[in-house]
This record gives sequence, C-alpha cells and structure tokens, in this order.
Amino acid sequence: MASGEKPNAAQQVKQLAASLKKHHFWLLLTVAVIASLTVWYMSTGELEAAFRNDTRKIDGSVGSLAGMVNSPLRNEVMIRDIEAEQGKIHKQSVDAWNVLFERQKPLFVWPTEVATISDLPTDQEIPLALRADFQQIVLKREWDKLFLIANPILGDGVAKPSADYVEKVDWPIAARDNLVNRYMAPGVTPSTIRVRTAMEDIWIYQNLLEIIRDINASANDRAEATIKRIRALEIAQWAIQGAHQNPGLVNEEVTGKRGSGRPFPPPIKPAASHPTDKAIMDGRYVDGDNNPIMSGAAPPFAEFRQMFVLMRFVMDQNAINELLARCANARFPIVARQVLVKFRDHDSIATKGDAFDNQAFNEYPAVRAGDALVEVRGLIFLYNPADAEDTPAEKRKLGTGTAPKPAHRKLGVPPLMTAQ
Repeated sequence: MASGEKPNAAQQVKQLAASLKKHHFWLLLTVAVIASLTVWYMSTGELEAAFRNDTRKIDGSVGSLAGMVNSPLRNEVMIRDIEAEQGKIHKQSVDAWNVLFERQKPLFVWPTEVATISDLPTDQEIPLALRADFQQIVLKREWDKLFLIANPILGDGVAKPSADYVEKVDWPIAARDNLVNRYMAPGVTPSTIRVRTAMEDIWIYQNLLEIIRDINASANDRAEATIKRIRALEIAQWAIQGAHQNPGLVNEEVTGKRGSGRPFPPPIKPAASHPTDKAIMDGRYVDGDNNPIMSGAAPPFAEFRQMFVLMRFVMDQNAINELLARCANARFPIVARQVLVKFRDHDSIATKGDAFDNQAFNEYPAVRAGDALVEVRGLIFLYNPADAEDTPAEKRKLGTGTAPKPAHRKLGVPPLMTAQ
C-alpha cells in the first residue's frame, strides 16, 4: 500500500487481528483479571449480604434466649403442684408440732397464788411480790404434792394423804429433801429466771413421776411394784454430772480388771445456796451437737428445748422395754440415749466384793431375784407453741434457729458441766 494512503476497512481488520495475535497473551490475561475481579466483587457482595442477614438472625436468637433467662419459662401446673406439696408437708409438720405441744400444755399450769405469771411474756420481769409469794408459799408445797405422784414410802409417823394411798416406791426422804433444797433460798427473793426455771423443773418432774406411777399402776404393794426404788432422778446440769460420775463398766477382757470401780455414784452434791442466773442457765439445755448451751446463746431449735435427764431405779429387768416405751410416749417425750443395767452380785464377800453395787438391793426385802439396777439417760423435750395455721411464710418458726433441722442431732452424753 502506497505511502500516505489510508488503509481500507479490510486492511484495518487484518492489522487489528495481527496485533491481537501478537499480543493475545496479555490481552487474555487482562480479560481474565477483569473477569476474576468482577466475579470476586459479585461473590463478596452476596456473602456480605448473607453475613449481615445471618448476623441479624443470630442476634435475634440471642436476644430471645436472654429474654428466656431473665424471664424463665414457667410450667404453671408443675409449680402449683410443687407449692401444694410444700404446703401439705408444712401443714403436717405444724400439725405434729401442735399435737406434741398440746399433749404437754396441761402441765404448764402455775399455782393459783402466782397464776398471773402465765399472762406475762416469757422475757418480761416477774413482779417482786409474785416472786416472793412463789418462794414463800408455793415452792415447798408444790414439791411435796409432786412426790406423792410416785406413791413413795412416806416414813414413820407421816399421815397418808388418803385412805386408799398405797406405798409402792422407796424414795428416801433425805434424797427428796436434797432435791427441794436446790430451789429454796430462805430470806432471799428469787430472780425471774430462778422462778421460771424452778417452775419448769416442777413440770418436768411431774412428767417423770407420772411415768413411774403409770408403770406401777397395777401393783398392790411394794413387792409387786415394777419400779421399787428411786436411786436418782436428775435433770439438766445435775443429770450431766451424774452421767459423768459413771461412764460405765470397763471390759474385763481388755483391761484385766473386774470393773472401773463403783458403777453407780453417790448422790450428786447439793446446789449452791444462791446460784446466779448465769449459773442456772449455763448447761441447762443442750444443742443439736449435744453440747450444753451457755446463758444468753441463741436457741438451736424453735420447736422445742431439749434437756438431758438421768433416771436410776431398782426395778424388774423384764420391764425395761416398757419403761423406755413409756418415756418415749410421755407428755414430755424422753428419747433414751443410754441404758445401763447392773445385777446384784450374789457372790460378793466383804474382802473382795463391791459393797456399793449391792447397796441398792440390801436391806430391802421387797427386792426380788429378777430385779436390777437400771439407769436410763436421754433427752427430754419441752415443746414451744407451734406456728398458727395462717402464719406468713416469712414469720414461721418451723425449721428456724441455729440448728434448723431437729432430726439431725448427735447422740451420747453431753460434755461435763460443773454444777453451781
């Protein structure tokens, strides 16, 4: 083609084709890059849209779960059933509590001369005049009336309280006098605590003596009585002291000795003439771990107070089970913790035998071959008034206190407290 001559269309196509052929690699590479970028852009856009959509779904699900946590799903039927069962259990517990309190409530009666004390709150001070009347008029008379419940031998020259009175139990007058003297303080007006605890002790002893009376009910004389002798009848600190004086016999096979000494101790030492309120309350009751409660400590149970008790009798060994059953069913229930039994040693001689062992049997012709010296140690329960049926849940006493589960209690003899 001549110089300066413009190429026609066919020639231009040929030149373009030759140029494309010459540079086809770079051209294809450019197209591939552009296509890849286009596909990538389109793909990432779709992924981003899908990501945003899925994120919104997840956020919505998390939000709904958070709502469920803050306002949990409620199965109203199940909730009503559970609440109904809880209500039934609570009612049954309170009903049982009420039954036990009502059984012992008739014992909680103050004598006529000081009857208004029962109207006072238990934490209120008793007026001076009432305390003086209690000491001077009521105390000795009430103890004398109590002793007759067990039908004890009255002693020479003592008139019978009625024509049909039958002496069934040997309870030495000296032992009875020692018991009363714990509470007497001539010339001193007793404190409120001393009055309340003395009256409570009278109620407790009434309960114990009723057990003896009932177990001897069918006896017509001393020889027929199941319980023939009262060797000890102790409560609170005095019972703990008595138990520690006699830890039990030592196993002869282990120690090589016949015993640990005298298995039943002499009478517990008398009380101090004027014990302080603290001395009266220290160790009077025990807690769920069987430890004496100190004065001023919070009560372990709202339902009851529990007190250690010790009873030592010469009695028919065949009636031990009956004695334990009557203790458990008494108005102040007594749960036995230990039962010690000592039989008369017929082979004792003055140089070898233990005369003290036989002291409970000697000089008492009513004692028979089947009789034994029996000691029962346990806890006596004094129930407090139960919750009213309409008591709001936040004010219920059931299951409260420092030991809210009354059933979970340790066994054994409480640690020794020194009598005041």
